[in-house]
Amino acid sequence: MELGILVNTSKNLKHVIGLIGAALKKGHSARLFVMDEGTRLLENSKFTGLSDHEKVKMSFCEYNTGQLGINLENLNTKIKKGTQLNNAIMCEKSDKILVL
Repeated sequence: MELGILVNTSKNLKHVIGLIGAALKKGHSARLFVMDEGTRLLENSKFTGLSDHEKVKMSFCEYNTGQLGINLENLNTKIKKGTQLNNAIMCEKSDKILVL
């Protein structure tokens, strides 16, 4: 099973980390798309560190990072710049979707 998480706020970091951890423990994979205020989490190493796991795929809305002035200088290259197309791909490929 693949869990999809749309992260559009920066308020739920602990929940995102917990959900991803639980999914991985059960042998599942996860796909995240980050947009709006959620892109602020791209400056947090606890959040971006999730992409180090081989069963986690992350992408973000490049437009939103520009709007909010998010620093992407040290961003892990496993986290892909994208558009709402990446959100649609996540929705298509994931078995379950959560919005946080």
